[in-house]
Order: sequence, then C-alpha cells, then structure tokens
Amino acid sequence: MAASLSTFLGQVDLLLPLVHNTYMDKHQQSIIEEIARTHLGIYILETRKSDNHDFYDLPVWSLKSALEAAYAAGRLHETQLPKKD
Repeated sequence: MAASLSTFLGQVDLLLPLVHNTYMDKHQQSIIEEIARTHLGIYILETRKSDNHDFYDLPVWSLKSALEAAYAAGRLHETQLPKKD
C-alpha cells in the first residue's frame, strides 16, 4: 500500500509544473477560493508579503476537509469533461 501511494505522489509531483502553468478559469478559481474560505477561514489567496497575512495556523482536520473538498471538486470536474473517443 505504501509503495503505491509513494508512486502516486511521485506522479503528482511530476504533474505539478503542468498544473501551475495551466490557466484556471474564473469558475475554477471561485471553487478554490470557496474551499479556502469555508474550510480554512482564508479569505484572500494572494501573496501579501506579510507573515501575518501569508501564513496560517490551521488544525489538521480543517486541512483534511479542504483537501477532500478539492479532490471532490476535481472528480466532479472530470465527470463534466467531454468524453474522449
């Protein structure tokens, strides 16, 4: 089980540069912002160059909840994409 998880995480690491360079439309951005607000209590996701505004002390259950919501949103988005032949 641990080997398959580490393999999966390695694949995710390879994809991150592609994800960060991908344009996120307004709807996708609003979902990310809503997850940050509702699960993490973070209202601004822009870097403000201030430790008081850029770093947060969060309980692990809030982080887990936000990750689950982001995963669910990604799965839902995937089901709405046009089918490939």
